[in-house]
Amino acid sequence: MSQSRRSFVASTAAGAALPLFWNRTGHAGQSANDRKKVACVGVGGSRGRYSRGGSIARQACDLGQPVAVCDV
Repeated sequence: MSQSRRSFVASTAAGAALPLFWNRTGHAGQSANDRKKVACVGVGGSRGRYSRGGSIARQACDLGQPVAVCDV
């Protein structure tokens, strides 16, 4: 069975998000003062234009603690 990269990434993201919906307690154990954890996926520009990724990364650092960066 041949699968495109786009459908693979979509199905992997959906599968990774499933435990978040399955867990009914959510984030009950976290303090209100904890910083959010942020992952940047695919923030690079297209066709050699990568300036967009830098501004997105800076905004992500303002929102929370960066824990992962990936450009597919």
